Amino acid sequence: MDTDLRPLIDTLSSNIDHVEESLAPLINTALSASTSKLPLLDKAKLYTLVTYAIESLLFSYLRLNGLDAKNHPVFAELTRVKQYFEKIKLAETSHVKRNTTLDKAAAGRFIKHGLAGNDDYDRKRAEQQEKEKNGAKRKFEDMTEKVGSHSRFEAMSRKMINHEAESSPKEVEHSESDSKKKAASSKTAAPKKQKSDKAPRGHKAAFQALLQGPISTEEEPKKKKKRKSKGGKDT
Repeated sequence: MDTDLRPLIDTLSSNIDHVEESLAPLINTALSASTSKLPLLDKAKLYTLVTYAIESLLFSYLRLNGLDAKNHPVFAELTRVKQYFEKIKLAETSHVKRNTTLDKAAAGRFIKHGLAGNDDYDRKRAEQQEKEKNGAKRKFEDMTEKVGSHSRFEAMSRKMINHEAESSPKEVEHSESDSKKKAASSKTAAPKKQKSDKAPRGHKAAFQALLQGPISTEEEPKKKKKRKSKGGKDT
């Protein structure tokens, strides 16, 4: 036996003892009893670590016996367990949202601190701030003027509406009184029908009058004037 292997064997033996001490709590008690009090994510970690530890021991055992462990199914299981480690890591970091928004206030402070002492920059920045303040002031004044004129127009329109509402009943009363006066004057101006002195005709008299000719509407004078002929004789 090569004397150079003894230190390596001693190191392996100490490592095995350390592994046995670490796995003693899990080996002496049931795994379900150890994981029952753990949260879901920690429980998944424990199951994955135990599986990886067992698969690693089997892989080391195959290598020690001179077998091709990479072509053994144990190596495929180790690869699958490593994928579970990645899934657990992704589950741990998924609830942490990265703040990708820009903090403008902090950026402004950094820029201001970095450019401190630059007189030209300070002067331009002061001018820009003054322009912004003046522009905001002008906008505010324009808005107040618009609001004031709008309120004046509203007050005038309200006065006009109130005046029309007050004058409309008076106009209606005047028109009604005028119409009543006109109706009264028309009644007085209309001539009254005079009653006829003649007695109403009977059926026979009316029939005979129809046979003789049309009935004259105007009353004939009781006494007719005598007409004179051309020869001077009375007809």
